[in-house]
Amino acid sequence: MERRRAKGWDGDLAFTPWHVAYAMAQMVMPPDDKLTEKIKSKGYITLAEPACGTGIMVLAAAAAMHKAGHNFQEAMHVEVWDLREVCFHMTYIQLTLLNSCSMVRVCQSSTKLP
Repeated sequence: MERRRAKGWDGDLAFTPWHVAYAMAQMVMPPDDKLTEKIKSKGYITLAEPACGTGIMVLAAAAAMHKAGHNFQEAMHVEVWDLREVCFHMTYIQLTLLNSCSMVRVCQSSTKLP
């Protein structure tokens, strides 16, 4: 049986399910008091994702911040990048719809960023 692929999609793409991304975000997010302290001292926290895919990890981090009582739109600055333009577009749309303070790029994470 022949497997059909959409034009422009590679067979090596794998996307993280929401429940896994959210569990990981809750594990790495600092406790509420430390998170509040970081936001008060700097005004925001920075999140970087070198292989953003659909942006699910950033969305999960935003949900974890919201659950902790913080406005991620004001308190989280996001920088993400990916090799594939299709991933760039997926993440750009997701973060734009959330009105997130973010920078989305297409580049190789091992090279020097502009």
